[in-house]
Amino acid sequence: MSAEGWGAVASEVVVEPVAAETPEQFVARRDAAIAAWRAAVEPKKQWENYEKDCRAGVVGLCFPVKVKGTQRVELPGGYKLKLVHSVTYSLGNKDLVDPVLQEKVPIEAQIKGVLEQIAALGNEGPMLADRLVKWKPELSATEYEALNPEFDLEAKAKALIDTIVNTKPASPQLTLEEPKAPK
Repeated sequence: MSAEGWGAVASEVVVEPVAAETPEQFVARRDAAIAAWRAAVEPKKQWENYEKDCRAGVVGLCFPVKVKGTQRVELPGGYKLKLVHSVTYSLGNKDLVDPVLQEKVPIEAQIKGVLEQIAALGNEGPMLADRLVKWKPELSATEYEALNPEFDLEAKAKALIDTIVNTKPASPQLTLEEPKAPK
């Protein structure tokens, strides 16, 4: 949360040398920190890819048939190699276009439309439709951060929602933006 307390975010940060540090020393320290970070990122990506390839090789050798669930292979010395193979499900077709409006259909609208069709299938339809999809409440950060304390209604709404909102700092995401090639 910012000093203003209502979600203001700084888009640019001015970084300045600390006391008793010349601008040249600061630039050298800053550049060394960036270089060390970049040097750590590349091998990490390479090792992640290497590990993924090695894991796929072991899975292919020891578990040649894909079976959902947990499988184990006995190894010498009482060791066991354990594989957990799961399936990830998601809903919606991001490329679905409404034939009349010629616009992409939002995923939530797709889901609701299919559930309505399932509910209309007969007596058991509504209960089946209710059980098929879980709806997870999610805070709209955009709306939350737009609440204005100057308006009584929004200040009261924020006070109420704050009683159930939990926050924790996310891991900082750092990227180095390359300069754009001249045109």
